[in-house]
Amino acid sequence: MTLGEKLKKARLDANLSLRQAAKLMNLKSANSIFRWEIGERVPKLENRKKLAEIYKIDIMDLIE
Repeated sequence: MTLGEKLKKARLDANLSLRQAAKLMNLKSANSIFRWEIGERVPKLENRKKLAEIYKIDIMDLIE
């Protein structure tokens, strides 16, 4: 499973939309999260930590 697939699964398991996740991340739009999920971009470690916290998963699940 790719990092993007893990991110999308974790978001869906947390019952969050792209927009909701972006708001919790204090992002202006959901584009960054969408790009991370499709593998177009890779989130920095600090963003992975915040995503793990929001999605209530272990940060190690987001480390490749």
